[in-house]
Amino acid sequence: MDTPSHHASNGYLSLSNPERWRAYLRFLGIFLAVFLPVYVGSGHLLTQLPDRSVHLHFEWEKSIPLIPWMIWPYLSLFSLYALPLLHMSEHDMKQLSRQSVVAILVAGIFFISIPTKIGFSPEIVTGLHEPIFRLIASVDTPFNLVPSLHVAGATLIVLGCVKRVGIGLARIYQIWLATLMISTVLVHQHHIIDVMAGFILALTIRRAIPISVPVTDDA
Repeated sequence: MDTPSHHASNGYLSLSNPERWRAYLRFLGIFLAVFLPVYVGSGHLLTQLPDRSVHLHFEWEKSIPLIPWMIWPYLSLFSLYALPLLHMSEHDMKQLSRQSVVAILVAGIFFISIPTKIGFSPEIVTGLHEPIFRLIASVDTPFNLVPSLHVAGATLIVLGCVKRVGIGLARIYQIWLATLMISTVLVHQHHIIDVMAGFILALTIRRAIPISVPVTDDA
């Protein structure tokens, strides 16, 4: 289990420490080096093979409305990836890298073994959000749904940070995570089982690869 840490009183670590910057850039580099070939590669591979995809969702989920403005909480995942630099020590980020690699590899196995397709009917989004939805549709792959790496990655980051900050900020991050998880369904990018599978995957990996070494203020 993760243990609470002794931390800077404001919940932030110093940004002037070059070692932490190197650890953060190493985390991002490792994540992208594994994520891109696994996610994109598995999606490309499955499009070349005979379609054996399945639909893993409840029939009533098809009636969930598409809410275009929820694309902003959905895309806030990219902002979440800045949090390790603010709150995590070098050790934390090293463990987060390991957690993320395992999450991506496990998800990749599921993508290949159980390719799934979205059950929502295609809808045309117009107005302010149209370019964003068009961009997502152009780069996304049709089979990589279960487990949701969008949710797994966000969960690993948020749960890795909440032990390092005060109660108030921790609650904000938890609400942020919950909103992001809900948004994946409300923008019709994932189904409920995808979200739950991604969340459970993250919790399982955190138990196997904990972030448990206390950090001190390096300001």
